[in-house]
Amino acid sequence: MSILESKGLVKRFGATTALDGVTFAIEPGRIVGLLGPNGSGKTTLIKLANGLLVPTAGEIWVDGQAPGKESHAAVSYLPERTSLPLWMTVKELQTFYHDFYADFQVERSEEMLDRLEISPKQRMKQMSKGTREKVQLILTMSRQAKLYLLDEPIGGVDPAARDYILDTLIRNYNPEAGADPLPVRGGFHPGGEGHERGRAVPGGIQMLRKLIKYEFRATARVMLPLYLVTIVLALLTRGASLWLELA
Repeated sequence: MSILESKGLVKRFGATTALDGVTFAIEPGRIVGLLGPNGSGKTTLIKLANGLLVPTAGEIWVDGQAPGKESHAAVSYLPERTSLPLWMTVKELQTFYHDFYADFQVERSEEMLDRLEISPKQRMKQMSKGTREKVQLILTMSRQAKLYLLDEPIGGVDPAARDYILDTLIRNYNPEAGADPLPVRGGFHPGGEGHERGRAVPGGIQMLRKLIKYEFRATARVMLPLYLVTIVLALLTRGASLWLELA
């Protein structure tokens, strides 16, 4: 039985079609990437699989059933934005997840937190954006779920942290568990006339490594010049301030 499957899946927002006739089937034990530019429907597909959106037409199944209360127990979902309460400590979040999810493994989360040197006593509001995203990823991957739905887990973190995130995905990969959709920027276009255009692109660990390297190079090309410009402007501003003080 497929862990995630859709048939003729369509989702429209008013006059805008986000997904058009998407049909695919993902077997357990697979790592799958959804490739496509912004606005191509990757997040929409993941939200449909998680029951956060309702299809306009077509069907989607998680572990043989429509997304709902029953399927939620089998899915560990990482949204594209940090959704954890900022007033809670990491320890309180661990307790919350343990009480809410029967498959949450406290020991696994503690191991990953210790590796990243994140204190369980630290509150979310005291952390940087990247650290918050790491905590949310750790909590998501600490479940023994059948299906992991990860929406751009490397999208908002610094390049230095991406190796750890990739390593976390690989070390916690369970061949007997479900697929691991990982949206990244690329060339995937859902729907359309061709059957392949509406199908998720299967991959593996080597594919993930290549995607991470591509993302790192792309980010470096864009961000390095911006960093240099920022440093130059800061030095000029500081120099102007000193000149005015001396004058």
